[in-house]
Amino acid sequence: MTILQINNLNKRYKKVHALNNLDLTINKGQVFGLLGPNGSGKTTTLGIILDVIQASSGSYSWFGKDQSANSRNKVGSILETPCFYPYLTATQNLKVAAEIKKSGKDRIDEVLKIVGLYERRNDSFKTYSLGMKQRLSIASALLNDPPVLILDEPTNGLDPQGIAEIRQLIKEIADQNKTIILASHLLDEVQKVCSHFAVLRKGVKLHEGSVHEVLSETDEVEISSDDESLEKSIQDFNGTKNYVQTDGLFRLQLDSSISNKDLNEYFFNHGITLTHLVRNRNSLEKEFLEILAQND
Repeated sequence: MTILQINNLNKRYKKVHALNNLDLTINKGQVFGLLGPNGSGKTTTLGIILDVIQASSGSYSWFGKDQSANSRNKVGSILETPCFYPYLTATQNLKVAAEIKKSGKDRIDEVLKIVGLYERRNDSFKTYSLGMKQRLSIASALLNDPPVLILDEPTNGLDPQGIAEIRQLIKEIADQNKTIILASHLLDEVQKVCSHFAVLRKGVKLHEGSVHEVLSETDEVEISSDDESLEKSIQDFNGTKNYVQTDGLFRLQLDSSISNKDLNEYFFNHGITLTHLVRNRNSLEKEFLEILAQND
């Protein structure tokens, strides 16, 4: 099922073309990352699909229907820095949020448990760490149990522990059959939590696809041995897609499903002892840099 369809979306600010003919399709159950440096159009895209910013041209639709208030009510979002009353508790702040959203207060305890703040529900907001404040924002976005959650730079400014907690929370929410759309300039964040991603630069989409497909294509493995028959065995190995030899090392392009153990066993069974084996796994960073290079 298509959750969000974006067609030829444009946004201009005088001479700046912030969004340039953007097309995107986001399906149910995806954790979709909008990836790109600051100024690439990520936040502008989120603002438009949430009806906070007006597009210059183009269109988008939620759940296969035209834009409507009913559709937007099915979307929870966090676009800015967490903003709550500092002297109110988590529970009190969510009661205020529920009044504003007209979503009812029956889910407050439930969402606090989801984000791991139930034990701190009676503590004032001002005593929370940045990570806890961000989790309370997510709790607020979940109050009306939306099928879609939008997050803009959800780990921005957090320490490593806070980043890990938010990442884990995103995964747990996604496991509840929700669709998540997040904007980030952090490659590692997108690689660890997203199922699909698009790369934006200066308002232009450079790539759209599956994170799994990018990461599962090939790995590079460096090997060496004192045995002169090593190259012949490399050529005979079914998993070898390509190889080059430089400075006494063989660099093999292998399917990522082939483990180091598989390689060691293969060469050992052919009477070869490897003196060097290093695996350089494919990464989203590598793919991202290649995408940028191809579009320079």
